Amino acid sequence: MKRWTKFLGLVMMAFVLSFAFKTGASAAKVTGVTQTKGERNSIAIKWKEVSGAFQYQYTLTESVTKEVKKGESFSPSTVVYNLSPGKTYLLTVMAHSGGDILASASDAIEVTTAPETKGYSVSQSNVTAKTVTMTAVGADGANYYVVRNGSEVVAHSDSATIKVTGLKPNTSYEFNVFAARRSAAGFVAEGSFSTCSVKTLDAGSAALTTPKASEFGVSEKSVNSSNSYTFFVKGAEDADGYELQFQDMNGKVKKTENTTSMNPVSVRSLINGNFYKYRVRTYVYYGTLKKYSGWSAFKYIGTVKKASAKRAGNALKLSWGAVSGAKSYVIYASVKKNSGFKKLSSVTAKSLKVTKVGGKALKKGTKYYFRIFVNSKDGKKAAKSSVYKALTGSL
Repeated sequence: MKRWTKFLGLVMMAFVLSFAFKTGASAAKVTGVTQTKGERNSIAIKWKEVSGAFQYQYTLTESVTKEVKKGESFSPSTVVYNLSPGKTYLLTVMAHSGGDILASASDAIEVTTAPETKGYSVSQSNVTAKTVTMTAVGADGANYYVVRNGSEVVAHSDSATIKVTGLKPNTSYEFNVFAARRSAAGFVAEGSFSTCSVKTLDAGSAALTTPKASEFGVSEKSVNSSNSYTFFVKGAEDADGYELQFQDMNGKVKKTENTTSMNPVSVRSLINGNFYKYRVRTYVYYGTLKKYSGWSAFKYIGTVKKASAKRAGNALKLSWGAVSGAKSYVIYASVKKNSGFKKLSSVTAKSLKVTKVGGKALKKGTKYYFRIFVNSKDGKKAAKSSVYKALTGSL
């Protein structure tokens, strides 16, 4: 019994003295230290077995002065837990037997944990017929990204901008983009992935066809009761939608309207009392990315509001509110509601006294129909609105 007690005592003493590290004169280095696995909070490591080694000790440091963790292993491999995600550490391993170092500390190698991926996402940021570019955000500690199509690795990147090449034109793909951290030793610790659905362009197509001026415009020419205007685009059946942009005459963007289909889009109130130039472009979706055509040429729109036609003796006085951006107002008149309109006058004022229509004096009991257009200038170019304010008056 005393012999066993003495033996156990010697074993325990050897265990304690394993940290005393008496270095033998001929101690070689531990070799073959490699990382075999990397999770968010742990790493797996291994090294070449040292003959006669009783125990191994590993040391992790985050910098020259900051030691992170020490630990022991009785075999030439181990798992280190309770590490921080997305971090790189320097690892060394030594071997000893009893109180003597059997193999001194290995050369330091970098080891790394997988990045933190809460809130991680990837979206498409560019596209051609044979390439797709994606942008990753929200992976703390990531310095490497791996793209897989199923189980096949199709791309990798040292930055959060990832390009996949060699794709087929006009084809949809679903890529899994893994956020990872790569060590200087070449080990890649992969975190979670984000799926990105993409689609390449048609072969030879860098952009959609720019709409022509004859292919878009406003459906109604006069103000309706709801003060809204309906816009349309023709000849863009291959597009997923279009975008209308309204600018004032100084080029400042005042409003942008989008539709996700090729149906007309209604714009309320914006045009009444204002003069704008507007243009259009179509778009298609490639994955989550919108690919736009070029902008069309400008058209012009704007109309008066609060207009009236009141009797003034043997005349009708037309009055209207000012239009921001207008240079002049052009008034047309007819005795028919939908035809026969002739120009009466072009004025800069906000009113006009009408005594004749069609060269004839106004008659009692006759209805007269008026259309008030708005003119402006785009630089030196005359600009006329494509809509008008309709009025009716009688003596």
